[in-house]
Amino acid sequence: MYRLFVTVITVINFASINAELHRILLYKTLSVGKSSTETVRRLRSDPDATVPL
Repeated sequence: MYRLFVTVITVINFASINAELHRILLYKTLSVGKSSTETVRRLRSDPDATVPL
C-alpha cells in the first residue's frame, strides 16, 4: 500500500512538472509569434523602418 502511494505521488509530481514545462514553452513560442507579427505590421506601415535583429 505504501509503495502504491509513493508511486501515485511520484507520477503526480512528474505530471505537474511536465505541464509546467509545456506551459513555459507555449508562452515563449506565443511571445515570439507576437513580436514577429508586430515587426511585420511595423514594416507595412513604414517601409523605410529598420528592423532590429
